[in-house]
Amino acid sequence: MREIDRKRDEILSKAGDEAAEQKKQMLRGAREETEQSRKKWREALENEKSSILDTLRNKTAQQVFQISRQALNDLAGADVQDKMIDRFLERFSEFNRDKVTRLKNSISDNKGRILIESSFEISGKVREKLTKLVKKRLDVIEDVDYSQKNDMVCGIALNTGDNRMECC
Repeated sequence: MREIDRKRDEILSKAGDEAAEQKKQMLRGAREETEQSRKKWREALENEKSSILDTLRNKTAQQVFQISRQALNDLAGADVQDKMIDRFLERFSEFNRDKVTRLKNSISDNKGRILIESSFEISGKVREKLTKLVKKRLDVIEDVDYSQKNDMVCGIALNTGDNRMECC
């Protein structure tokens, strides 16, 4: 009988030790899982914060530019967009032979297409002028597309696929 009691006590003690160890492992696993969840939550929160701040910065910059453009128009009596286009064409005409060659190669690789992007709507008359001058300088152009990009703060850009020229 004593032997049976001793064996029973031994088995109960061993089962208690195993249960205590399993409890420790489960608590450790729960803590690790909780910490991982907390870490993922913090990362998601930080990403969302960053995204909101980026959006806020872009919208603020767009509004500042719009206010500045209106103020310049009111004070100077000149259209800022026209001045940007003039500056863009001035810079474009100053390209050296190597830059023009790189642009032509890039345009050829892009099937003769270029994209002119701007932060503002370019009127049909101005588009014709831009298209004519760009095609004259870069004689490999087949087609010129125009796009107004709301995420551009200001300015105008010529995109050939591999090359991009911006002017603000």
